[in-house]
Amino acid sequence: MSDLINEFPKGIVAATVMTHWKEKYDEVCPWSELGFQRFGAFLKQLNGTSLLLHRKDVNDDFLVLPFTEIAANSLQDSLFQLKKKKSSREIRVEDYYLGEQDRLEIENEFPETDERFAHPLESKKRMEEEITDLRKRAKRGDAEACYTLGTYYVLGEVIPKDAKVARKYFQDAVDLDCNHGKALNDLACSITQTSNNEADLKLALHYLRRSVDTGCIFAMHNLACMFHDGVACVQDFSKAFELHVSAANAGVRDSSFEVGRFYKEGIGVEANTEMAVKYFKDAMDAATEDDLNACSAWELAKIYIQGNYKPSLESKKEGISFLELACKQKHPAACFMLGNLYLQGNLVPRSKKQGIQYLKIAAHGGHKEAHQHLRKLQR
Repeated sequence: MSDLINEFPKGIVAATVMTHWKEKYDEVCPWSELGFQRFGAFLKQLNGTSLLLHRKDVNDDFLVLPFTEIAANSLQDSLFQLKKKKSSREIRVEDYYLGEQDRLEIENEFPETDERFAHPLESKKRMEEEITDLRKRAKRGDAEACYTLGTYYVLGEVIPKDAKVARKYFQDAVDLDCNHGKALNDLACSITQTSNNEADLKLALHYLRRSVDTGCIFAMHNLACMFHDGVACVQDFSKAFELHVSAANAGVRDSSFEVGRFYKEGIGVEANTEMAVKYFKDAMDAATEDDLNACSAWELAKIYIQGNYKPSLESKKEGISFLELACKQKHPAACFMLGNLYLQGNLVPRSKKQGIQYLKIAAHGGHKEAHQHLRKLQR
């Protein structure tokens, strides 16, 4: 196996796996904790199959790579290492070409007639066999099997969603391996999602602390949120800020957004607009259209347009770019602001048509002032 990995570096192997993922889910793999769980489970599904790799610049040859558990663990480890260096929200194929010496190309055509290349997740029988095997391993005391089953019950893609059963499996994983960082984090999350009991919430806090001690960056974010809200603990903005900074610097975009907000509003730290801008930008990902991207763009738009960062016309126009990005993702408040700017002809050409269009998007998103403004315009 090691010889094959050396022949075809982990980058191209991972890129090929990413192609399989894209074909199955029609999406790139998210960087979130749940995304890592899904990716880990996906790698396990590939165990025992073969991947067809194609090196274009060496005799135009092909290589059949047996995909083993060793390969899966190796790729998942490289994924976490890559995550520490990037703030991207998603795992993209091109991420794996960084630093690769060889010019390698993915062979996208996987012959359906050859059983060696059949996509394992296309077979319901194989999925059922995988679940059966996981249950057997879990009964034998396999912590990783318990954890994987828990993630399946959270996702609800392979088996029906069941938060309580997921919590049970996460608890089993933690009982079997007290240093399983991801299981500790997910157990804490499942507790907060299934109970409002003070004793349970304190237990969740305890598990998050233990998960943070193992180095789980997502637990840092979740623990920071509990300190911020004062859930099962004394509200501590300074501690929340410290944890969010640690998670943000490790690549957790949600924490980058929170750090930006803390700096902007002076929560747990002295207000600093320049640092707020830095972290809001860190939270953004140009390749992603999600709520976090929209919210980050909205915060940046307000800072630039209101002149709180660089009070110049050029800076305000840059703010319009962020505003348009937030509006592209139908952020209600951003659409309301841009709609009004078009109606006023402020920083953008005056256009009643464009203004009303954005106000309608804002109103559709539940923005009350946009509803009221539209009624006035229709009188």
